[in-house]
Amino acid sequence: MPNQHYIPAAFIAGFSDDVRTQPPRERVVTVMRSGRTFVTKAGRVAYRSNLYTLKNPNSIFVSKAGTDPNIVDHSWKRGESGLPQAIAEVATSDTQGLKAQTWLNVVVPFVAQLFVRGPEFEHRYRERLARTFGDRDDVPIPTIPDHINAIRLMEWVRIEYGLLLAEWTVLHNRSDHPYITNDVGYFPIKWNEDATGPSFFVPLRTDVAVLITPAGTPSVLELSGEQWMVATSEHLHATDPAGVIPLNGCIVASCNNEVYGPRAEVLTTASANVPTPQTISLEPYSLAIASPAESQSRVVRVSDLIRSEPTRSGIQLFDLAVWRNA
Repeated sequence: MPNQHYIPAAFIAGFSDDVRTQPPRERVVTVMRSGRTFVTKAGRVAYRSNLYTLKNPNSIFVSKAGTDPNIVDHSWKRGESGLPQAIAEVATSDTQGLKAQTWLNVVVPFVAQLFVRGPEFEHRYRERLARTFGDRDDVPIPTIPDHINAIRLMEWVRIEYGLLLAEWTVLHNRSDHPYITNDVGYFPIKWNEDATGPSFFVPLRTDVAVLITPAGTPSVLELSGEQWMVATSEHLHATDPAGVIPLNGCIVASCNNEVYGPRAEVLTTASANVPTPQTISLEPYSLAIASPAESQSRVVRVSDLIRSEPTRSGIQLFDLAVWRNA
């Protein structure tokens, strides 16, 4: 029975103080679970047995040669392959730029995966259908795990396209207080009062994160010499822990069960700064385009969800005064 990670071990390893041990999954991280902290290897958290294993793959995917029951788990390799190197490139993108190949082939696919890989996806998907269609008999709510896993892949593609149309801001942590992550990998945040809706904050490593804003100004690519580069990402820098600790508090608030970081005191500080009311995870499907068949593709605004669902208003507002442009 294979253990299948919904947050890759090599990614969690980026939140360790250890940067040398190979492979990265062997690096030690500190975990907070139910208020208790302990240390373990990155490869020993954020997994479930057979989470993506198909029981009857040929009923879902048609192939003359038959289908591997682990095809869903293997699909995640497109975003995981070369991930530590890609994140390192994002971390230095304010001075060295970000290759379009890295962004398109690794960073965007991986971030899109975070929205569909978690165990909570099944519950979120069923809730969305029930909320949208009610008790209509012609819209059955999927209950078979194989169907849910096939839907993960379809949602992944839709959200990935939405991410390509979203605005990306790179947040460089130059303070002595590291970012942390959790078993979800992101949380919604309203960055300032001028924002029409929340963005999604995704910490990538202790020293770098991305802020993704649906329906913002999309990134464009430009040719620099013989290399295509991502041209329009904005870069913000924090040199004061005051720009990091509140974000870490939201990471604690938005976790399912666990939070990961380099040291116990960092997680304890984050736990002491959990916002009130707690941040509630909006449906990441809002990042996806309305329909691939539309003549004019558009991104569904997260703000539409907030207006129609006032109970989901626990989005934290952060002051940009603690951040500065490069």
